[in-house]
Amino acid sequence: MPVSLGPKAAKREGDERALKIAIDKLGLPSDVAEYLDGRYLPYTRFCEAQATKWRIGYYWLRIPAITLAAFVPALVAANLGLAGRLIATGLGVVVAALSAVEHFLNAGGRWRHYRGTVERLKSEGWAYLALASPYTGASDHPSALRSFVDQIERMIRADVGDYVALVDTKAPTSVTRDA
Repeated sequence: MPVSLGPKAAKREGDERALKIAIDKLGLPSDVAEYLDGRYLPYTRFCEAQATKWRIGYYWLRIPAITLAAFVPALVAANLGLAGRLIATGLGVVVAALSAVEHFLNAGGRWRHYRGTVERLKSEGWAYLALASPYTGASDHPSALRSFVDQIERMIRADVGDYVALVDTKAPTSVTRDA
């Protein structure tokens, strides 16, 4: 049974499908198609899935924390006695726990990291398929492949380095990117 996707998920899946369809329509030589199908598209899909996973996780941690945090001062101000203080204390503990877990996991940072990576990868793929800048000097896709591979592999190296820096506070904060 097909799974129904929300509009944003359908759009993202549509972006991937559109890239795949455009790649297939070009009738590229097997070495070009192998790189696109075996490296570029799977890494793009991986980053898309990670961006979705971490966005959902971030929202599931942050929205309850924000909402519950709004109730704490109202309960205290309502002066409901011991029961009100106990409820406010309990909500405060839940808010602190949710905030601590979100901070520990850095779900928001991971979401933004993967979202940025996948959008850069897709943009580069469309530029390659259109032979747009930086591929305008190439006469065809096979002749632009080496430059495309260089760009994508540079992005992947930067992605991995940035991810390590994101999850390990002792790691360098940025990776040098060649233009």
